[in-house]
Amino acid sequence: MTHVTGTTVVGDQDVYFFREGTHTRLYDILGCRLDPAGASFGVWAPNARAVSVIGEFNGWDGAATPLHPRGDASGLWEGAAAGVARGMAYKYRIVTAAGAVLEKADPLALFAEVATRRCRSTRCTSAPGGAPTGASRRTAKRPSTSRAMRRTWDSRTWN
Repeated sequence: MTHVTGTTVVGDQDVYFFREGTHTRLYDILGCRLDPAGASFGVWAPNARAVSVIGEFNGWDGAATPLHPRGDASGLWEGAAAGVARGMAYKYRIVTAAGAVLEKADPLALFAEVATRRCRSTRCTSAPGGAPTGASRRTAKRPSTSRAMRRTWDSRTWN
């Protein structure tokens, strides 16, 4: 597993709209976005000390694929990994400011395992270039991203 550096998915305009609360397509920049080299990942974890991606592609190793904060105090973390293929399971490993280690499913994932499974992970499902594929093209039937984020904030968990 090789960590890929220098890949940015989140642009300055995305951060502007994110902070303003008017970004209507967060699922295009956050979560797992497959590309020819592997995948890029983005997640909002404003109070995290460290964030990494764990999954089938890196042997569930928390040190193999670290994400990096954007450096603009947005709370957005991003990074990339080689060897990620469509359908691979992954989670975010988050170290909180207090030092607790949490493994959380991606709140913006298009597919997830059934809650009763041991893993409770999500799956990489985008096509190259970030376009959703298959059943996930029904964007008109998807709940709005702000509603999904509101559910996440209200529940205080990322499950």
